[in-house]
Amino acid sequence: MYFQSYGAVSIIKVKANWFHVRERGLFGAIFGTLISFGVFFAFDWGKAVADMTKLAAPAESSWLGGLLRSVFNGPAVARDATWSVFFVPAAILIGWALLDAWLIKETPEGAGFPHLDTHDASSGHMHEEYSAMDLLKKVFLNPLMLMLGGIELTAGVMRNGISNWYVIFANDEPQLGSFTLHLFGWMRVIRASAIASHWGLLLCVFGIVGGFAGGLISDKFFQSRRGPPAAMLLLLHGDDGGG
Repeated sequence: MYFQSYGAVSIIKVKANWFHVRERGLFGAIFGTLISFGVFFAFDWGKAVADMTKLAAPAESSWLGGLLRSVFNGPAVARDATWSVFFVPAAILIGWALLDAWLIKETPEGAGFPHLDTHDASSGHMHEEYSAMDLLKKVFLNPLMLMLGGIELTAGVMRNGISNWYVIFANDEPQLGSFTLHLFGWMRVIRASAIASHWGLLLCVFGIVGGFAGGLISDKFFQSRRGPPAAMLLLLHGDDGGG
């Protein structure tokens, strides 16, 4: 998790050079989309990999399942190869790292585009150099940064609590009944038990929808300030009891 924590920082560092400060709502939506896909992969793909590498998995399930079992469930392995959920994503990430090294440029100039002045806090200060201690002082002695850290801590506890514990709760407490989903004239009856089965996909879809809704509202109506749309969406969530 220590090395994983570098991912968000590096993504923000590169993408910040490509978006004007008045486009940061869209910036946040794109970043949130990447996180939402990660949640989908972690929950649904991770479970699928674990299921396909069980000893009791049907041999004819799929060519991918057969390939994974041949790799992780060798003759000397007499138990489920649950550890495959770490190796498969790692192999995929190596492929993406090679593509990133080839395709991604840190700045528009590096990709052959004109210089973009983002007009954020770094504008006019890019030539300045700071030591590690200077940067730590700017972070830990800044009241705004400390407030944001507290918000992120509490928001993260709520987000991860819902994301990680709902599936455990659904397994312990049978989800009975069904409900009707209405969306732009489209209607479908969904069994409550199907939510846990597709939990990662649902988190992904609604994470992307919420991210772009909040980002576009931020850019179009509040000069890219994040507070107003965040308050609005949280108010809607709390008011109707479920989002």
